[in-house]
Amino acid sequence: MFVGNTQTNTSVAVSYISFALTTAVDSQGLGISSQNLTNQANAATALTAVQGAIATLGTTQGRVGAAMNRLQFAISQAQTMSVSVSASESRIRDADIAQEAANLTKYNVLQQSGLAALAQANNSSSAVLALLR
Repeated sequence: MFVGNTQTNTSVAVSYISFALTTAVDSQGLGISSQNLTNQANAATALTAVQGAIATLGTTQGRVGAAMNRLQFAISQAQTMSVSVSASESRIRDADIAQEAANLTKYNVLQQSGLAALAQANNSSSAVLALLR
């Protein structure tokens, strides 16, 4: 099993979760596949082999459990990062929309004040022409 941990900052070292079993966890790998129980000495040897197999299974179970915990943590961390990135993108979009709305209002006010100034300038020249007539 091999799972990489993604990082947004490329200068930070990337951590990985890796897990490998060195031997098979079956009767052959545990050394109990060919036990002979025909006499007391062989039975004692078989008992020792079974006790060793139980210890090996316990160790292997612990390693598998630890790897599962690391994997669950990596999944949780990835989900948290995904939520954080989505929230950040949303805040950036909201800020951009608010900025554009403010710009639109600003330019509408400038346009209206420009039109009002032109209208007033046109009225002034009309009033002067009316006095001259």
